[in-house]
Amino acid sequence: MLKQKADFVNKLCLGRIFTWAIDLGGPGTVKNPNSMRSDEKDLDGADVNGRDGGSGDVYVSPDILTKDNPVIACVPPCTFIFPAISLNAHTTITFPPYTTSLEVA
Repeated sequence: MLKQKADFVNKLCLGRIFTWAIDLGGPGTVKNPNSMRSDEKDLDGADVNGRDGGSGDVYVSPDILTKDNPVIACVPPCTFIFPAISLNAHTTITFPPYTTSLEVA
């Protein structure tokens, strides 16, 4: 159903406007509907009773390192696990504090 919704709004050139409504077909964590097959009903993170325990561990594909503007998402609680990167020398990486938003429905 999500793929059909995505195809419909994209056909009308309304994909960006209706993005907020595309994933209202059920509970859980769904991937981009434009990437789904029409027979796909994957709702990782959801259980059969409609409850959602979050995405849990989310393994980020190494493809993220080659994308210009990568975006990842999950349903809390979740942990992003990024791919390993090999550096040429011993390196210390310090991350500054990061503020993010949390949408609560």
